[in-house]
Amino acid sequence: FNNAKLRRAVSLSIDRKGAVKAVHEGGAVVGASLAPKPYGVWGLLEKDLAQLPGHGNPTEDKAKARKLLAEAGYGPGHPLKLEMVSRAIPQYLDFASFAINELKQVGIEATLRQIETAQWHPMATRKEYVAAPNLTGIGPDDPDANFYENFACGSPRNYTGYCDEQVMKQIDAQSQEIDHKKRVQMVWAIQKKLEEDGARPIIDWRLEYYLQWQQVKNLVPHQSIYNWGRMQDVWLDK
Repeated sequence: FNNAKLRRAVSLSIDRKGAVKAVHEGGAVVGASLAPKPYGVWGLLEKDLAQLPGHGNPTEDKAKARKLLAEAGYGPGHPLKLEMVSRAIPQYLDFASFAINELKQVGIEATLRQIETAQWHPMATRKEYVAAPNLTGIGPDDPDANFYENFACGSPRNYTGYCDEQVMKQIDAQSQEIDHKKRVQMVWAIQKKLEEDGARPIIDWRLEYYLQWQQVKNLVPHQSIYNWGRMQDVWLDK
């Protein structure tokens, strides 16, 4: 997968909206590397997402994937074979099974290998895998919190090992931009580049649901599960 065409072929093969329906039963939204609106500030607009691999017409995207595979020397008589590693828990296995079926439709033969949770992050950090669907979470909805952790050259959490010097310059530039409108445009450009390169294809953003008693007041939901701990303004009308 040092070959960008193969990364793009894999990304094209996976129907994002299909994953939302089949894997999450509608409890997710499609997006790129930053949370889509209205959940986040920096996410790409729907019209821009539609132009990215895996976000268009599934039939057309899969045809593009087969064409890229053919250009790389793979086809019906010589399929691309790979092992997909998954953490052995339902929320990982459900998507892994979906992805394997999607890949099969473009001629990629993927076999599933399950590993225990204790082995998962060490394996990902050492990059000892070929394909591995992963879940991750971000604290604040800010590009720096995402780009530097997940896509920057040399980051231990950059599990795919993607490294592009020009993209790094773009990431540094947006971090230093104080004009919000300009920064939004810069962040959109980075997200498009990351998806087009297949740096770490984003499938969807899972939605979290919660219940509360009516007497619980001023509990404001945050876009991140990591920031639910701030309860100083919550009170009970009881």
